[in-house]
Amino acid sequence: MRQHPVVLAFMARNVLEGAVGGARQGYRATRSELSGLVPPHAVSAALNDFRAEGLRLSAALRSVELVEWALRGKLRSMSLRCELLAAGSMRVIVAVQPPGSGP
Repeated sequence: MRQHPVVLAFMARNVLEGAVGGARQGYRATRSELSGLVPPHAVSAALNDFRAEGLRLSAALRSVELVEWALRGKLRSMSLRCELLAAGSMRVIVAVQPPGSGP
């Protein structure tokens, strides 16, 4: 597959789409399936974990989508801007321009 990176990007996108969908389904089902089986604080913790994991997976999916678009020639240009946030975290802002758009 090293000779065909677009195949790897395609596979990664599909795996991540499934993972994001699974995290969303798990989040929706948490209360109905776990209430009464575990204490309320455990249900809340599970919801928080699903939320955090969903955000992480969604960000990874967006990154892979951008790579795949670039490999398929669907991006005219891409720019990145990084912003340092509190507690040493960072936010990355990506601006993309599809072919045929803009100057």
